[in-house]
Amino acid sequence: MEDETIPERVDDLTKSLLKPRHNRYPRLVLSIIGDSSSFVPKPWLTPVFQLGLIETAKGAKDCLIIYKGSEEKVSTLVWEAVDDFSVVNNQKHNSQSTENEDNFINLIGLRPGENAIVNKNINGKSVAEKYYAMGDRKQKEYMQYHADTLQSIAKQYVPFVELGEELSKLNRCHFIIVDTNGVYILRDILRSKCGY
Repeated sequence: MEDETIPERVDDLTKSLLKPRHNRYPRLVLSIIGDSSSFVPKPWLTPVFQLGLIETAKGAKDCLIIYKGSEEKVSTLVWEAVDDFSVVNNQKHNSQSTENEDNFINLIGLRPGENAIVNKNINGKSVAEKYYAMGDRKQKEYMQYHADTLQSIAKQYVPFVELGEELSKLNRCHFIIVDTNGVYILRDILRSKCGY
């Protein structure tokens, strides 16, 4: 899978990310930050983190996960969790084809300072993957773009509850930030921009 070049304007990326998938809009955005090559989680935290990530995504039914998408530890844990979810969900889907409340995860990688690389693909109807190469941006520029993306997403309204064929209740797109390594700079940027 080839990486796409990241749009210069954050609003263009937001429009692309919030498009409906399977005729449904994402109801929750999970932003995983704090990935680094030096981070080594305690062994007992790995399955807890992965299970919590997937159960949260499943609770929303339609979830967008934004992460670094690199080969570093936390990105690998996120990818493995979503891949495992895809395998289990596809087995369930194949055995119960009448199920209409499928869960869907859209996995988005924003790669700072990395060129397009080929990835292992997650196979299945319940997951979509997309990666954006951010070129030679430095870590602080990456964090600023990530924060700007979350700010843009937080301002958007998406249909949250279907009330009939033509009626739906609009709600702001909700997001949760999971900081795995104490990256307080992104938190400070978000506070100054979004008032969180």
